[in-house]
Order: sequence, then C-alpha cells, then structure tokens
Amino acid sequence: MASKQYLDLTLEKEEEIPKVEIPSSKRVSNFSFKKVFYFLAGLLILFFFYLHFFSFRAELLLKVKSFPVSAKEEITLTKDGVLELANFVLPFKTLEKEIEISQDFPSSLVDKATKAEGMVTVYNYYSVTPLVLVAQTRFLSAEGKLFRSPEKIVIPGKRKVGDKWVPGTVKVRLVAAEPGEEYNIGPTTFSIPGLASSPAYTLVYAKSEEPMRGGFSGKGRMVLQEDLDRAQKVLREKVEKEALVFLEKSFPQFLIITNSLTVEVVDSKSSARAGELKEKFTFTLKAKVKALGIKTEDLQKLALYLLSLSVPEGKEVRKEDLQTQLTLEKDLQGNKNSFKASLIASSTFSEPIKERELILSLLGKSIAEAKILLSEKFEKVKIKVFPFWRYSLPSDPKKIRVNLVLD
Repeated sequence: MASKQYLDLTLEKEEEIPKVEIPSSKRVSNFSFKKVFYFLAGLLILFFFYLHFFSFRAELLLKVKSFPVSAKEEITLTKDGVLELANFVLPFKTLEKEIEISQDFPSSLVDKATKAEGMVTVYNYYSVTPLVLVAQTRFLSAEGKLFRSPEKIVIPGKRKVGDKWVPGTVKVRLVAAEPGEEYNIGPTTFSIPGLASSPAYTLVYAKSEEPMRGGFSGKGRMVLQEDLDRAQKVLREKVEKEALVFLEKSFPQFLIITNSLTVEVVDSKSSARAGELKEKFTFTLKAKVKALGIKTEDLQKLALYLLSLSVPEGKEVRKEDLQTQLTLEKDLQGNKNSFKASLIASSTFSEPIKERELILSLLGKSIAEAKILLSEKFEKVKIKVFPFWRYSLPSDPKKIRVNLVLD
C-alpha cells in the first residue's frame, strides 16, 4: 500500500510543471530585417535630400570667341628717349658687351724643309761710329749653329753716359744656314766669325731673348700662318652667330634689333707662333658686340596701342597672343640718335568678360535657357550640374563656377 502512494505522489508533481513557449528563429529573423530596412531607407532619403539641396552646384566651361587683328606702322626710335604712344616714338639703348672665346685647332701636316729664324740684338762695344755688316753676315751660336742676316746691318756706335760706355744696339732677324729642327735653339749668344781676325771680334756680338723657331725637315705638324688666319676667321664667324644669343642672355629685358648688330675684333692671340712644330694650338679671340635694344615692356605697350586702333570699340586686344616684328629701316637724316623702323603687330581680340555679372545673369535659369543665353557671346558652351538630375542652375552665385577657355 505504501508503494502505491509514492507512485501517485510522483504523478501529481509532474502535472504541476509549467510549459514555456520558445519563439521560432523565423520570427526573430523577420523582426531584425525590418529594422535594418527602415534604417537604410532613412539614410538613403537623407542622402538624396543632402545632394538635392546642399550639394547643388554648377560648372560652366566657356570658350571665348576671338578674332585675329594685325597692323603695320612706321615708328621712330630715339636714343634714351621716352615712350610716346600717340606719336609712335619708342626709346632705345645701345647695348654693348665683350665676348672672349677660345678653341683648339690642328696645325698643318707639312712635307718640306724650313729654316729656323728669330730676332736678335746686335751690340757694338767697339767703335763710336756706326758699324756696317753686309747682307748674309754669318752669326755663330754658342752651340755651334750657323745663322745669317738676310739684310745689311748698321749698328750704331757706342756712346758715353757719365763714366760708362753704353753700346750701340740694333734688332735684326737671323735665319739658319740650313733647314732642320736642330736649329730651333733657345736664347743664346752669337759671335761673328767674319770679325775673328779683328779686335772687334769680342766687342761686336749678338744675343737672342727668345728661341729660334720654324726649323723643320721632313713630314710633321707645323703651325703655319694660314692656320692662324683660318682660326681667326672661324672664331669671328662663331662670334657673329652667337652674338645675338649672347646679348639676349645679357639683357633679358630688351628686344635686340637684329639688323643693327655689329661685331668688332678687339684682340686675338695664339698659343703658338707661325713656324712652331706643334700638333695643335689654341686660338683666342676677343670681340666687342653692339646692337640697338628696346625694352620689351615698351614695345608691347606700343604694339597693343597700335592694335587697339584697329579693333571695334568695346573689344579687348589679348596681350597673351601678341606677336611683334621690328625691323630697322634707315638712318634718319644721318642722326645716330634717331632711326626709322617698321613695326608689325598681330594678336586676337574678344569682348571683355565680367565674370561676376555673367554669373548673376544666370542664377536660377534652366540649363536650356542658360545655353541659349551663353551661345550669343561664347563659341562653345558646356554646363555641368551636380547632382545630375537638377535641370536648372543654382540661385546662389557662390555655387556657380566659370572656366574660360581663351584659345
């Protein structure tokens, strides 16, 4: 009997346990999707609202109509004068610079025999009267090399200065007796063999201060006079070609009148003399370059004034397209302070664009209406609006941007 009661009690307790309802996963999923959908939809509406009202702007690309214009006029150039637009007077300055250029040149390949030669000073300590030496008088160097004088020599007599005797001297040219490089000797003392049996032998002699040059026999490189002449010609032509560029770099604020350019050789020198045996030599030329120069600013002002006389009233000549050509024509009555010149100027002109007034005239207008209005003044019109679905221009001038294309 006790066992049965235990079983009944157990059954009663099981009936008292409450039932809990668990929501399905499908309901949770539906609930979350709706919230995300409404949130994203709200963001999208706000985004389009922002674009439509706050990011509204427009950009205009306008190509300005331009027309060519050119003019030619004879003008007067005055030295260190003042610019006179109405009288077509343009001041100029004489621009001057020195150019020094050097270049290496090869010497000539020769196949001949030449005699060395050079200058010497002949001294007369022997007599107070002039001493005469005939042409072809022999002079013997300390090294034993024989030279001759091509011409007759007259040596002044010695004279007394205070308590001392001063010899009579004369400079003469000596030529080696034979060709050959061995006669290219350095500075030395020469005796006169013809006076060997006379007391004058030790009192009449010669000295050279520079080497004897030009002695040669066979094939080799020698500096000839024609090499030096050719080098000077080449460098002069180079200076003449580069003179204009040189002046333009030296005076960048000036326009150089090309047909007024002159080149004057001031000095020239070579690292070798004619007759020297050298593979090459360096030739240096110094030249003075002169030309008439006009300030670019003055020329532009005069050219723009000249073109302004040829364009309709209210039109504007474009400075950025300005081109000028100035040619010196002739001397004015022989006066070097005044010249006649020809001025040719060309450019383009267009209507002045007042950007502020242009933008104000377009506020709030439809894109189609704005294009019609702008086509009257501009060659090409392109309008971009953001966002793209707007069909009119902003009413705020700060939201309209204008880009002008002048070419």
